[in-house]
Amino acid sequence: MRMQAREEMRARRGGLRLVAEISSSVRALDRDRSSWANLVAVVEDVPAGYAKGRSFDGRGIVEELYVDPCFRSIGLGSELFEAITVALTDHGCHEIDVVALPGDRSFKNILEAYGFKARAIVYASSRRTQS
Repeated sequence: MRMQAREEMRARRGGLRLVAEISSSVRALDRDRSSWANLVAVVEDVPAGYAKGRSFDGRGIVEELYVDPCFRSIGLGSELFEAITVALTDHGCHEIDVVALPGDRSFKNILEAYGFKARAIVYASSRRTQS
């Protein structure tokens, strides 16, 4: 399911860079799994989605949230998001960050429904030096 999530993310605007950043972050933090919160949603014994978050110094970040296309539009994304934010709060996080890709209106709707506000828009450019 994680591979399917990454492929879908890569196809979205900004997704390729985000997947690279997540992969780098996961490798760097893989040694300290105690800071991770991992949730899997199962519908009738079928894995339907997952959420992954981490905490550090009282701050949390929702690293990944994915719902299989077969299980979308039934509220599973909202339930997973609520569950991961509760897990991070229970782990002592007083602030939680989430990244949403440009154009991902359905995920932004979930964030806004839970009171999250955009506080920065990050612009990026790939620059190569000429030799």
